Amino acid sequence: MNTASSQVRGPSDGVFDVAVVGGGLSGMVAARDLKRSGLSNFVVLEARDRVGGRTITQHVDGLPVDGGATWVNPNQTAVIDLLHELELDRFPQYTDGDAFAVIGGNAQRSKPVAPDPRFAQLVNEMAFAVPLHAPWEAPNAAAWDAMTCEDFLNQADLTPAERMIAEITFQITFCAPLNEMTLLNALFVLHSTGGFEGIGAVGSGVPQFHVVGGTAGMSEKIAEDIGDALRLSSPVTAISNWQEDQGPVRLETPSGTYEAHRVILAMGGSLSSQIRFEPELPELRAGLHETIDKDHCLIKTHTTYSRPFWRDMGASGQIISPDGVFNVSSDVTPPDSTQGVLVTLALSPRESDGTAISRDDRKAKTLEAFAACFGEEALSPTDWVMQDWLDETYTRGDEDVWSRGLFLDYGPALRAPIDRLVWAGTETSLFWCGYLDGAVRAGHQSALTALRALAAERSVFA
Repeated sequence: MNTASSQVRGPSDGVFDVAVVGGGLSGMVAARDLKRSGLSNFVVLEARDRVGGRTITQHVDGLPVDGGATWVNPNQTAVIDLLHELELDRFPQYTDGDAFAVIGGNAQRSKPVAPDPRFAQLVNEMAFAVPLHAPWEAPNAAAWDAMTCEDFLNQADLTPAERMIAEITFQITFCAPLNEMTLLNALFVLHSTGGFEGIGAVGSGVPQFHVVGGTAGMSEKIAEDIGDALRLSSPVTAISNWQEDQGPVRLETPSGTYEAHRVILAMGGSLSSQIRFEPELPELRAGLHETIDKDHCLIKTHTTYSRPFWRDMGASGQIISPDGVFNVSSDVTPPDSTQGVLVTLALSPRESDGTAISRDDRKAKTLEAFAACFGEEALSPTDWVMQDWLDETYTRGDEDVWSRGLFLDYGPALRAPIDRLVWAGTETSLFWCGYLDGAVRAGHQSALTALRALAAERSVFA
């Protein structure tokens, strides 16, 4: 890493053609596309000491597990294509056997429950009425923006079991409390994924896959390819000279100042709000940075055992627990392992008063829930790890687009370039917004936008 104290020089004239801010999946895909286009004069500035953003590989009893974004499915063609290109393998989510529901502390065994088809059809009809390019122009945009997902479910005609499945699906999909998600934003995301069934809702039957070695491997392989273009531990604190009639853009980091003709900001809106822009961003974009959700995330835990003993009793490892320490669990044991691995997902925080559960309490309550379903052997794991994304300085939660008024008041600013600044990140994708696939698509789009702008300004390939 270049650690010059004032002016960081890469190219001969000190000015990069493109600077990518953010080494998450979206930023790394953008960088890969820049290189594949023939451009060599670019730099990636990542605040963390690793790439991958909201993907991270943890190890539990020697096995790699995904502490962040995990599942992919066949409908997510952009990320599937990238996995093929990077020669990364997949293995299917284990689903054989019965599921359990833990309600009020009582475990109930049942066959997997599918979403109510009438409810799914209703949600799809509403979602497909939301224009992807302009959700704020939906016929009922104002009413749906004022309504939370909890309000919507309260008026839906669902049985208790169907309501539970819908709640779990919404919470895990959107990573935010039902009483804080606006219906308009949720419907947009459902449209972007192809409908209620397409997201891989609980019991939907859509096959889910894991990436061998973890999803962070995508960014890590790209990092190997771009080499010295990547600068880790380089948080951007200020961006100036970004207007079209100025330039080059100046990007300040603790290790020095970078200059570039175009900048791709592959980071969530609330993280962008921590950067000082000179001159200030237009009111609409600045307002978006302050409005986008930054307070919610999924906490993930992984528990390992000497073997997947729950399979002996014909259980899939799936537990739905709407009022417990986690929302849902799954068996994520790699196919070539003799060990057993259970993952749990829960909103953060999970106490009724809004406080976080301590790590020790979360572990104890998780094991108790496992034991209620699978027996005493569940109380003796070989290892346990947790990932809480609210603890990540350069994540600030899931950074998704659920806040009331965000689309209605600031939607047009979400993905529109501003002079020499191009926005990326999964939140800017029209398809699979909020997912790995959306991050890949946004990376492709941002690189193309930056290259077109450079080509229009001058020929960089002469």
